[in-house]
Amino acid sequence: MTATRRKKVITIETRQRTVIRAGSRPTAKIRCVFCGTEVEMLTPENAAANFDTGLREIYRGIENGSLHFIEIKKDSLFICVNSLKNRTR
Repeated sequence: MTATRRKKVITIETRQRTVIRAGSRPTAKIRCVFCGTEVEMLTPENAAANFDTGLREIYRGIENGSLHFIEIKKDSLFICVNSLKNRTR
């Protein structure tokens, strides 16, 4: 009786995911394509609450280009805190 050798091939697939949780403070830093640096990002709702402005004003800033943003997937929008700070000066 002959012993047969078996060869095992193990394939590992890795993925990286950035999770941003909505809260009263930003919890993650993401690279802003407009600033070119890693900055804290907020949801539009948190941006309005933290910078004492209305949600409609936040969306106006996104539309007219005065606020930096990143859109992740279909319904996830995050706003650069640096652009919010610069806008309120």
